[in-house]
Parts: sequence; C-alpha cells; structure tokens
Amino acid sequence: GFSIKADGSKQTIVAMNNGFHGRTNGALAITGNASKREPFGPFGYQVRFADFNDIESLESVMAGDVAAIFVESVQGEGGMHIGTTEFLQACQSYAKKHQALLVLDEVQSGVGRTGTFFNFTQHQLKPDIVTLAKGLAGGLPLGSVLAVENIANLFDPGDHGSTFGGNPISVAAANVVVEEVSDAVFLQDVSSKASWFAGEIVAMNLPEIKNVRYAGLWFGIELNTDSAQSAVAMAAEAGFLINAVKPNVLRLAPALNISRIELQTFLNEIAKLVTK
Repeated sequence: GFSIKADGSKQTIVAMNNGFHGRTNGALAITGNASKREPFGPFGYQVRFADFNDIESLESVMAGDVAAIFVESVQGEGGMHIGTTEFLQACQSYAKKHQALLVLDEVQSGVGRTGTFFNFTQHQLKPDIVTLAKGLAGGLPLGSVLAVENIANLFDPGDHGSTFGGNPISVAAANVVVEEVSDAVFLQDVSSKASWFAGEIVAMNLPEIKNVRYAGLWFGIELNTDSAQSAVAMAAEAGFLINAVKPNVLRLAPALNISRIELQTFLNEIAKLVTK
C-alpha cells in the first residue's frame, strides 16, 4: 500500500464474512467470524468484510484505499462453502481495477486437498500471493507464502523473519510431500475417491442429511438439525475424527492416500452417527 500511496491512504484489507485465516492477531483481524475475532480485538487494522460468493457485496466495499483482497476459494471453517468461479474471478478483477493484491489463502485447500495442487487453478486465477501450510509437510509444522516476483521484492532480506522458519526437517518432509502430491495420477485418485464417496452418501438418501458439499477429499455434510456436535462425539467413539464447523455441519478431511475400503468403513456407520 505504501509503495502506491506513500501517505498511508491505501491500507485497507477486504476479507470475507465467515472466512477464517488463523489465530494470530493479523490473521484474526481479517477472519470474518465474530466469535473467533472479537474476543481478541481491537487489532488496529483497517478491514472491511464482504459476503462470500456475493459480487454486489464485494463491489460495495471496494475503493481506492484497498491494498489487498484476502479470500479462501473454499471456506472450510465457514461451513464448507465452495467459491464460485464467477465470484473468485470478480475478486481478481476488482483487485486489478483498484491496484490491490489478490491473496489466496490455501492453507486448508492447497497441497492436493481438492484434487489439484492449488484449488485456485480450478478457477483460472492468477493470484499475487498464496499462503500454504497444514498438509505441506505431512503433519510437521511448516507454512509458506508464495508471491509473484514484483510483490516478493517488496521484502528485503532481514525485513521479516522467524526463529524456526524453514527448519530443515520440515522442509525435507515438504519436498517429499510436494513431489508425491504433484503427481497427476495421485491427484486424479483424490478426485475419483471424492466423487465416489460423496455420491455414496447422497445415494443413501438419509432424512437427517440436508446436503453434501465437497471439494476433493474435503466434505461438508449439512444436517437438518443442530446435532453435529453429538455426531462428532459418536464418531470419535467409533474411531473417526471429524469436526463440527457449524452446529449443523460436519466436516471430514481424510488423508489424501486413504483407500476406498477405509472410506467404506465410515459409510457403514454414517446412518448411526447422524441419527438423533
């Protein structure tokens, strides 16, 4: 922002309602969930929120003071809502129009989770910055920020650092993960297992299930009642780790190399888990 307007008048961040970007102060400031954000405020950042998948709402918060748009292409914590190509491309267009950066948060959706290495490629986007973490090092702690060259050059060596950043063990693990997950056959297997699994749930036609949303091996099972938390507890007893991202939404994020036989074990139990 200062590189464009030295007087500091281009410092506003646009983020999305129901979005989630992390637990540190900067990330919480742009997290569009009051229950997560407000207990830790105020943050001292200028942030305006738009409704996800709503182009008119996005347009209403854009102006010349916007330095960047932060968006998840899939709102995992927000209830597994999948961004439309039309909306995400609108984010890119408005960013370009207002000389703002497009920042894609792929911490949860990246590294093969949705059937492509980056989810944004499914929407023909060219972001300025992409964030990755979680699956990047196969469970070891590692995050990364990818930026196009002219943006990356805004940071000089020593401007920003981390005591444990880039530790060699995590980076070695990430090298293996990236090589494996970049394989086209591996990614096709993720997609085929995902569509099969979601189709099997839908085919059960369980009255307790209202909707199934998914992006690769990342599922949101919307229930007709606010019983997700009890389903999580029963699932744990049955040996499955899932979570309730909303009172009526279960989220599943199995290992990308899970087998159909292993997925079937969950299908065998799902009717019991969602029944009150």
